[in-house]
Amino acid sequence: MKIPPRKSFFQKMLQALLVFLPVFSWAQPANDLCSAAVPITQELICTNTSGTLVGATYTALTTSCGAGTQKDVWYSFTAKSNTVYINVSTVTPSANLRFQVYAGTSCGGAEVSLTCSGPSANVTNVVAGTQYLLRVYSNTDVAAAFNVCVSTVTSNTCGSAVSLTPGYPGIPSEGFTFGATNDGVISSCATSTYDVWYKFVANTVNPTITLSSIGSEFTSASLELYSGACASLTSLACGTTSITASNLTLGTTYLVRVYSAGGAAPVNRNNSVFQIVVNDGPIANDLCANAELLVSNPAVCGAQVTGNLKNATASTAPDGVPAGCGDVAAADVWYKFVAQSAYPVISIGSVGANISSASFGGGLRMQLLEGNCGAFSQMACATGGYNTNSLPAGRTLILGNTYYIRISTLNANPGTPGIGSAYRFTVCISDPVITTTPRFGNTYVNVSKKNVGGVVEKGDTLEIRMTISLSTGVQYNPRYLDNIPTNTQMLTGPNDSIRIITNEGLTYKKYTVAAGDDAASYLASPPAGEYNVRINMGFGAYMPPPTAPLNNGDTDPTGSQQISYSSRPVGGGRVLFATAFRVVVTGNPGDVITLGSGKFVYRNSPTAPDQSVNTIPYQISITTPRSLCANATGVNNAQEFGGTFGNGTTLNRSTPLAFAPTSYTYIPNMGGAVGIGDGQYGIVKSTSAREGTSRAAQANPNCVLPVVAGDMNSCYYRMFSGFWDVDGDHSGTNDQFGNIPPAPGSDGGYMMLVNADYVASEIYRQTITGLCPNTYYEFSAWVRNVCPNCGVDSVGVQTWRPGVSPNLTFILDDVDQYNTGEMQPNGWIKKGFVFVTGPSQTSATFSIRNNAQGGGGNDWAMDDISIATCLPNMSYSPTLNPSVCIGNSITINDTVRSYFNNYGHHQWQKSTNNGGTWSDVGGLRSYTPVYNASLQTYEYITSYTIPSSSTNTSDSGTLYRVIVATTATNVGTNSCQVTDGVSIINLAVMDCIVLSTDLLSFSGQLVSDKGHLAWTTSKEETTVEFLLEKSTDGINYSFVAKIPGFNNGANLNNYGFTDPAVNNGKVYYRLAMTGASGLKKYSRIVQLSTRPERQFELLSVINPFQSSLHFDLSSPSDTRVSVVLVDMFGKTVRTMNYRVYEGVNSFTLPSTDNLPAGTYVLMINHDNQVLHRKVLKRNAL
Repeated sequence: MKIPPRKSFFQKMLQALLVFLPVFSWAQPANDLCSAAVPITQELICTNTSGTLVGATYTALTTSCGAGTQKDVWYSFTAKSNTVYINVSTVTPSANLRFQVYAGTSCGGAEVSLTCSGPSANVTNVVAGTQYLLRVYSNTDVAAAFNVCVSTVTSNTCGSAVSLTPGYPGIPSEGFTFGATNDGVISSCATSTYDVWYKFVANTVNPTITLSSIGSEFTSASLELYSGACASLTSLACGTTSITASNLTLGTTYLVRVYSAGGAAPVNRNNSVFQIVVNDGPIANDLCANAELLVSNPAVCGAQVTGNLKNATASTAPDGVPAGCGDVAAADVWYKFVAQSAYPVISIGSVGANISSASFGGGLRMQLLEGNCGAFSQMACATGGYNTNSLPAGRTLILGNTYYIRISTLNANPGTPGIGSAYRFTVCISDPVITTTPRFGNTYVNVSKKNVGGVVEKGDTLEIRMTISLSTGVQYNPRYLDNIPTNTQMLTGPNDSIRIITNEGLTYKKYTVAAGDDAASYLASPPAGEYNVRINMGFGAYMPPPTAPLNNGDTDPTGSQQISYSSRPVGGGRVLFATAFRVVVTGNPGDVITLGSGKFVYRNSPTAPDQSVNTIPYQISITTPRSLCANATGVNNAQEFGGTFGNGTTLNRSTPLAFAPTSYTYIPNMGGAVGIGDGQYGIVKSTSAREGTSRAAQANPNCVLPVVAGDMNSCYYRMFSGFWDVDGDHSGTNDQFGNIPPAPGSDGGYMMLVNADYVASEIYRQTITGLCPNTYYEFSAWVRNVCPNCGVDSVGVQTWRPGVSPNLTFILDDVDQYNTGEMQPNGWIKKGFVFVTGPSQTSATFSIRNNAQGGGGNDWAMDDISIATCLPNMSYSPTLNPSVCIGNSITINDTVRSYFNNYGHHQWQKSTNNGGTWSDVGGLRSYTPVYNASLQTYEYITSYTIPSSSTNTSDSGTLYRVIVATTATNVGTNSCQVTDGVSIINLAVMDCIVLSTDLLSFSGQLVSDKGHLAWTTSKEETTVEFLLEKSTDGINYSFVAKIPGFNNGANLNNYGFTDPAVNNGKVYYRLAMTGASGLKKYSRIVQLSTRPERQFELLSVINPFQSSLHFDLSSPSDTRVSVVLVDMFGKTVRTMNYRVYEGVNSFTLPSTDNLPAGTYVLMINHDNQVLHRKVLKRNAL
């Protein structure tokens, strides 16, 4: 038999120390704060610096890693290479040590996190020569000692090449060849004895790679440049200590092999070092004279050319750059092209972050110039791509002429830190074919609820609209035709009309509903092939007005004229209007309105055949409004980050909507001068393209000129320099104000920001799965009008009013359910509707349609899209912790209340493993809820009697609950069953035995701020002792003293004790009397206070009780109270009225000896305040 070795005294002490170490108090480490970061040096190999998290505290940061508030300590280091290796080691594996690297050395919340990793990792996004902060923490918040080091990274294989950051002239990065071997790559250069590998992304076509500061043992140092992947490399150039590349592709990754051409392997690491740098050199098209030629392509964009503003310089005076397009002193690059059409399109994309960043370029500027270097005139200035069809009237490009493009930033760049990709962009030229096809949409407005929104009800007035937008060309013989929607009736009263309206809904042309007297006609019963409504159209100052149609058919053009894209009414630089007539809803709730099959008919020339665009026959539900409970609970809404659109530190979210609306363009790079234009949307954390932080920023027409960066109250920080509110998202709030606009680089919630399309169209769609049949849900979103001053009249003049008010329709399974009404610029407002799923429906498709036109208003934000339901509330009785004596049965109850009347199906369940699993008890039940008018809810009570066989000692702690659902099938479906996950019945099975000695009284008073306590017991037939406990909050008690009993058989035994501690404020004392059997009985709680303030409160209750119930009340004044004792079925068993005096009062509810054992509720009523306490009645032995 093996005898285990005995532990020495020191081993035992060490073990004990490790056990109790967490409770000892330690001093904070010297580098506990960011401001006290300890410098460490990057070495060629890992050279450890010891540290500890023992005694450390958490540092609150703008951006941090890990979950929770872990202890951390701080270090700093200066990178010697562009990739460093960081290792944090410990002998305490459970510490799960991690590290975080921050750019810069300043502390206080402005730190920029580069990476979170650990315990060891290569960090690739550092810049040699730059200082960084290093935060070390435990992901499990374990205080442990550790070692940390920062070392230079080298790679012996092509596949793990170390990254280099090119620059001009570039910053050398440290490397070494000690321990390197030959990778075996076939080379076009000299034979290699050993090598290491690097890689870089080309910023220019001809960078220079240079080795310097070469160690004495790194002999025959050489370089080789490759393109391609490691498995299929192509050698591009060879050299000793320098290579100048040529014809590299911008944005492509290249590999560099640093090797020895025949030298012996180094034996000393420090003698094998070297410095390597990639110098971008000057940009080839930095000068106007060296402008790069772009070749246009018919219809679509030609080959995209990648450009780069990193290391570019500003053009000089001889280049003749016209002012008015950003800062002429800004760095720029040059392109040129030969016009192949009158209206080519210049496309610019993939704009790097630093170009748009307010702290660097402030946004991209594209300047289109005609003439030659030194003698230019500006044709256009844009913040990105540009369609020359937007040139002022009369301006076109001349085929065969050469035009120049200058690309720069808005502001003169103070420097070009960061990687080259942050300054890249793409540019190309195309020559699209221009057509005159109008953009169109159709919708309706509920005039009866125009300002408040709501569902469509019987008797509502709807205005039926078709929206038209024409941006180019001329359309001849335009006319509009439509039929009256089903379940509606045309309004033909003396004040009713058929109209042409502006994008703001204002009347532009008004016609009667009669036929033959003007350009519009209504026929209640049109002949076959004709329509109820027809409008002949024609706009233009020099054009005769349209006249009456010959009939209401769609083939005869008689009476119609023509529309030019430059005609009035104007919106967004184009003709923009809608047709309108009104109907009244005649259908009943449950009916569906189907819009008529309207159409807009036109010709591309006077003799061309008719063309037409047709409306969509939308369906509209006629219903009555439903509301949702105030405490609605959100259900799974996985799309768009649960409807919140997520959050981040960048202005723009990196991804568009999961569903891409076909009529809208996603803007991924709002920033600087790049805004959200008509028909565009972005997902951003601020409505300010320049990330302003002041909601009070000046706005047009009250801008103080010039608008400049720096002053957050300047118009500069509003969209389009003077428009749109400056504000943050709505997530996490529940009011009209939402979140303040976040600062640049800080974390903020994203929202959907929309500049509405010129025509009515769908903007959002998603399918929700996992719904429960026969269940009420609310589909809602928070929306706000973001522009109080965007109005433009029909001739294109700014009015400084809100202009077009956003108006949205919410749609369920392609049937319109709800209309928001016209939303004013008054902050966030919640809009939505309630629906009920079908008997077997488990999914639904929701969509949102924009009802109003853009072109001067209708700019809005949306956030917190929610699918919510009203879950029932449960109220268990007699209590959540009912007590029962061993072997007795007990009935428990649950009052189920619901906002709707469909949660009658339910099942009682119990758990014997603390909620790990549940089993059914009793059968599946289906009750019909009854409406409670006072509570405005439906309710029913379900009961279950726990049998005596389930009230043994082992059953104490058994949990009971009720699960409910809207159908019997849903009761068995986990995702559709509902229970109260917090309030669950926890059964307490009692042995119902008490001590034979009674604690008759317990009192106290303050003398010199010390507690003097006194108590009296009955005859002490057995040995007892007393434990005095004290609390400062009335909840958590600590031990004060143990007082032995007298063991006196006298009828009364009096005791006294003085707490030596000086009290300050309110304190609570209680006494525990224990016997030899281990049974314990607690006294009432005595409250003492050094302060005079008092509250009406129940201080203590002698619990459990037998023949009488003793309790103490504290009152701030003299008053009267009513005391009621209620059994577990809610029946009043005792009631008393007492006179209460200011201070602490002791009372007794007598004659309780004949009450059955069990749980009761003591209720004290005072004015409108009710105090209650659960008490346990035990019968005397």
